[in-house]
Amino acid sequence: MRSIPITPDMVSLWVPSGLKRARDLIRGNHGQCYGTHPNVPVLPNVINPSVGWHFDGTNDYIQLQSPIVGIDPFSVFAWVNLPEIPASVDEMIVANYNGAYKGFKFFIHTGGAVFFQVGRLSDTSTQWVASTGTLSPSTWRFVGGIYDGIKPIAVLDGELKEGTNFSPIEAETTYIRIGKACWEETFFDGYIALPFITNSAWSAAQVSNFYNATKGMFAPRG
Repeated sequence: MRSIPITPDMVSLWVPSGLKRARDLIRGNHGQCYGTHPNVPVLPNVINPSVGWHFDGTNDYIQLQSPIVGIDPFSVFAWVNLPEIPASVDEMIVANYNGAYKGFKFFIHTGGAVFFQVGRLSDTSTQWVASTGTLSPSTWRFVGGIYDGIKPIAVLDGELKEGTNFSPIEAETTYIRIGKACWEETFFDGYIALPFITNSAWSAAQVSNFYNATKGMFAPRG
C-alpha cells in the first residue's frame, strides 16, 4: 500500500473511515457522509481502496464537523474521476462558499475545466480562475485551487493558471462540504479521493511533488 504524503502545512486531509464517515488524518475534523454511495469507500482501479468515495450525483455529499476559517493564504486539492464531463451543471468538489460572496468554492465547470472562486461580502464581489486544460471522462486527474493572498490560482495536474488580483477575501463560517455546494442542491457525480486543505499557498514545485508522489495510487491495475 502506497503511503499518503503528509506535509507540515496541511490543515485537514480526509479519507474514508467506516460506515458513512470521513476521517481527518491531520487534526480530527472528521465528517459525516450523506446519501447512498459515500458510505462505501471503494474506488475501481486504485491500489489503495481507502483513499476516496464514489458520489452518485443525486444526493451524496460529506459535511465536516467544523468550519475552517481565517486561512489566508491557503490551498485546496483532490484527485477526481468523472464518468462524464458536465455539460450543464458544475461538479462541486470542496466548498464553503454560501452564495453570499464569502468563502471559496472549487469545482469542475461545464466543459471540464477546473474552476476556483473566492469572494467577499463587503462589496459583494468574487473572483474566479479556470484551468487552461480540461478533464477527460473516466480519467484520474489531480485538481486544486490556491489563494496566495493576492490572487486565485487553478491547478490541473502540475499546471498552475493564475487569475486576476483579488485581495482581501473574507472567511466563511459555513461548514465545509465535499461533493456538494453549501447553498444549492447540486451534487458531484464521480469519484473524489484525498481531498485536503493547507494553510499556505503551494508553489508549482510543491504541487508537482505531491502529484508525482500520489499519481501511482490511481494507475490502472495490470
